[in-house]
Amino acid sequence: MVAERFVIDWIVSLAFALDQHSLVNGRLANQALHFIPKNSLLVYIDANYDAIAMRRPIEDSHEFIEFQRSCYSKFAKELHALTIDSSDKNIDEVYALIRNSIFQDYPQSHGHDRRKYHL
Repeated sequence: MVAERFVIDWIVSLAFALDQHSLVNGRLANQALHFIPKNSLLVYIDANYDAIAMRRPIEDSHEFIEFQRSCYSKFAKELHALTIDSSDKNIDEVYALIRNSIFQDYPQSHGHDRRKYHL
């Protein structure tokens, strides 16, 4: 299992830093997304702002966190990612949801049109 988030993080962070929010819908973003291997299982672990603010250093602004959440949600939908709202879950619960999805659902849909998950 490989866990990486750099491609999507790079797109989102670059768009925010350059104040060019439309970059996430542009050609550069689409080209960068090709670095994600086909048939990958993508997992988007979301949380509401309050949960994120409690878990993260204060260095990230509210605006940046909400921009990230908006963009990550967009990419999760487009890329058919497993989406988990972790606002009210601890790390063990999130891990169990991911593990169960991998071992129960993903092999059945691997190589086919992957379903969209909302847990």
